[in-house]
Amino acid sequence: MLDPQQPTHLQICGRHCDGLAQTGPAQAIGERIYLQSGTLRDEEDSLGPVNRSALALPASLLDGRWLVESYQLWNQPSGGDLLLELPLGDQLLLHRPALPFLPPGALQLQRRRQPIWNPWPHERNPAPGWEQRVHLYQLPGKPFQATSVIYLDGQQRIAAAELFDIPVRNSRGQIEPARRVWVGFSAYFDT
Repeated sequence: MLDPQQPTHLQICGRHCDGLAQTGPAQAIGERIYLQSGTLRDEEDSLGPVNRSALALPASLLDGRWLVESYQLWNQPSGGDLLLELPLGDQLLLHRPALPFLPPGALQLQRRRQPIWNPWPHERNPAPGWEQRVHLYQLPGKPFQATSVIYLDGQQRIAAAELFDIPVRNSRGQIEPARRVWVGFSAYFDT
């Protein structure tokens, strides 16, 4: 059982898109990402335990083409015990993504299948039919400045996220600050 008060380590799993046929289980991609205590938490807003902030992806994920198939949560940075495996609802292709983060709500621990996500290229909400929004605040000393907003659909599922003042990777591979980035979520399955 996963204890949200304990730190965990997130492993992205999938396969490298190198044109070679690959069979068997997905492989670990890059190093594990340390998730400090409280990163995955349930604030009793009908979402269950989710990541409440953006999680930086390892640099090894951003070099090449990867087909992401699942997330794993481990109790150690290497070796250790597998605590939870979260398959994606559909495979997610990463190829030098413009958004080098898992956005807030990308890890939804109570869902049997995890939603896939993609940066939204337009300056508008990718989920216009949202029913509720949840503001997230994570800057010490700025209690009234939201760092992101999560939009929920009619079934209380995360449909979109809006991130503020976040670094993004441009087409030349350089990191630049963006005032706002929209993220669309799709491929929901019943739990």
